[in-house]
Amino acid sequence: MELKPGLSAFVTGGASGIGRALSLALGQKGVLVTVVDFSEEKGKEVASLVEKENARFHSNGRDFH
Repeated sequence: MELKPGLSAFVTGGASGIGRALSLALGQKGVLVTVVDFSEEKGKEVASLVEKENARFHSNGRDFH
């Protein structure tokens, strides 16, 4: 899959581990990344590491069961 600037990605668990690495890699390619995670602090940190215009963070701190 060719990653082009302007594409969007919704990364769940994006504040740590594989999700974090994926968020950062996609941001480097110019993809608009939405980071979703339970940890608001870590999620905001990852979003700030991705180029500012290419990332946003949404807290998933609710119980959906």
